[in-house]
Amino acid sequence: MCGRFALTISPLELARQLDLPFEPDLQPRYNIAPSQQLPVLRRNDKGDRELASMRWGLIPAWSKDTAIGNRMINARGETVAEKPSFRAALKRRRCLVPASGFYEWKQPEDSNTKTADAGTKSEHTDTNFKKTGSVKKKGARPVKQPFYIRPPGGSPDALFCFAGLWEHWTDKKNGEQIESFTIITTAANDFMRSIHDRMPVILDPTDFARWLDPETTEGEKILELLRPCPSDKLQAYPVSTLVNNPRNDSDECLVPLVIED
Repeated sequence: MCGRFALTISPLELARQLDLPFEPDLQPRYNIAPSQQLPVLRRNDKGDRELASMRWGLIPAWSKDTAIGNRMINARGETVAEKPSFRAALKRRRCLVPASGFYEWKQPEDSNTKTADAGTKSEHTDTNFKKTGSVKKKGARPVKQPFYIRPPGGSPDALFCFAGLWEHWTDKKNGEQIESFTIITTAANDFMRSIHDRMPVILDPTDFARWLDPETTEGEKILELLRPCPSDKLQAYPVSTLVNNPRNDSDECLVPLVIED
């Protein structure tokens, strides 16, 4: 799944990479959580790219209220074309969700450990932190270790774009209108599998145009994009459990975790 991410790229660089006609007014976000208003790239009625502010957690147009959005932060790529909540949006309302990186929590391998081992003997694992050993704490419940996953190299200009869907919802009682989105997920690639069994669909820039094009309605051409990205497109390192609380939204969330041997 994908339940938390960051967007820290400069507005100027975001506009350049997404081919926007203007520089968006954005502040760095280090711990983005569901139900928050976030920038999402889509095509408008004229066919132009636009960055729209939407609530994370898709609210289907037919929903009676907004509560359903809390359960719709992700859509599984394997079933997205079949689910009533997503299939209409998949045909006509696809979007890109920009992110500098995302967080995922690794299940402890030992129920007696307070923090989980990094568990990734991969060339893509960031080495700017000391070995994360297992810290035992008698009687304590095992705590999932949060990891931050980003493009390799750690450049502040690096960017992921998640495959997303959006919807327009109108409250029939008071006329309130809300635009919302969901992030599509897929099975983890070899690298991510050491941390979690799911991951967001991260689209290659060469696929952005096809994904955003509302004229692309053939299911096969759309669904073939919903695959795991290559493992060499990812780098991960453990971070503090500060990220567990969405109220913590500072750059401290991105600091590599250091655990002494």
